[in-house]
Amino acid sequence: MSFRSLLARQLGRPSGLAGLFMARTLNRVNARVNAMALDRLALDASDHVLDVGFGGGLVLQAAEAAGARAAGIEISQPMIKRAQRRFRAGLAAGRIDVREASVAAIPFDDRTFSKVVTINTMHFWPDALTGCREIARVLKPGGLFVLGVRPKDYLQRINFTEHGFTAFDDDEVRAILSAAQFVKIGIEHHDDADMGIVLVTAVAP
Repeated sequence: MSFRSLLARQLGRPSGLAGLFMARTLNRVNARVNAMALDRLALDASDHVLDVGFGGGLVLQAAEAAGARAAGIEISQPMIKRAQRRFRAGLAAGRIDVREASVAAIPFDDRTFSKVVTINTMHFWPDALTGCREIARVLKPGGLFVLGVRPKDYLQRINFTEHGFTAFDDDEVRAILSAAQFVKIGIEHHDDADMGIVLVTAVAP
């Protein structure tokens, strides 16, 4: 297995010994897009936010600091175990909830959350439309969805699309969100070293 293939695999689902080191790596690589996503979320104590693929836990940490309730789902056991240790107090108090789950079957009731965020995870979803429909289901009417992805041309340039990444251009993202019934879709492009950021906001109907 090539290094690029191994890296792509670990980014999609951190596991084993390598997975133990991925949380800090994810936090560092995604620092700028996470900061921008948190700015758009504008979390406060009235919020109940879901982070789909919470990785290193930066959104959970920010929610805790803001006094908001937060939940996170992950498919990576190392990330879940790390969050269980890091957020022990919040979990015990019922302010934080972390679960092993896929975006294809989010284990929460309809209209549970005021806001949902996911950063650089849609590239690995088996079906992006199914995932977005699940997110729309668990959002309250008028709830905010913040989505971060890497630009399609960047992922193609570094050949990650050959190693399990699905890339999306703006029209594809807009079409998926529209089919999931989201409205007020906004798409922003920003610099982030040589990678670039596509930051998307949308509102649940």
